[in-house]
Amino acid sequence: MKFFILCGAHKTASTHFERSLSANAELMAKRPAAVISPKVMRAEVGPLLEKVKSGVDPENMIPEMQKVLEKHAAGAEIVLFCDENLLGGTDAKMLFEGGMLYPWGPHRIARLKSILPEGKVRVAMATRAQSGFLTSCYGESLHHTPYQDFGSYMGNVDALELRWSNLVERLREVVEVPVILWRYEDYPFVGVPVVKELVGRGISTK
Repeated sequence: MKFFILCGAHKTASTHFERSLSANAELMAKRPAAVISPKVMRAEVGPLLEKVKSGVDPENMIPEMQKVLEKHAAGAEIVLFCDENLLGGTDAKMLFEGGMLYPWGPHRIARLKSILPEGKVRVAMATRAQSGFLTSCYGESLHHTPYQDFGSYMGNVDALELRWSNLVERLREVVEVPVILWRYEDYPFVGVPVVKELVGRGISTK
């Protein structure tokens, strides 16, 4: 089985991408491939990850994860886990504390990998130019945190030091899997090639 962890990033059209995949479930079944939606991730996979975070042996959670897969991805050879919150949140602490993007993101992804059944794992995500990414995340954060102006949100963090390359290096080092990337700015042009990369050329792209 092949697993793709589509972990965002935030405000990079990840929701549109996931919904486009989910809306074409019949076509994806021809691969066969299945999407584990953010709703399922948060309701059914999230509690398993919390147990691992609290100290439960990940090996003990693999049978529970298999039940989730049997329920939502029965018969699939390719499974795509979609949830931008896997990397973290849009509040300042989760997004760039310590001067790096998603400081706990790699360990959160590694936690998910640790409860997956045996198979090939890949991480996939979109990046976005910092000017649009940070302002969009700031706007999103206002839905969940008390109001603060953008300057206070950024604090002493230098936006120019928040490099996607650093996050990718940490993902590869901690999760120990290849990382597939595309740019949000190119999404209208690369969306179809990305789908083909993830689920193969046997899926219709019309």
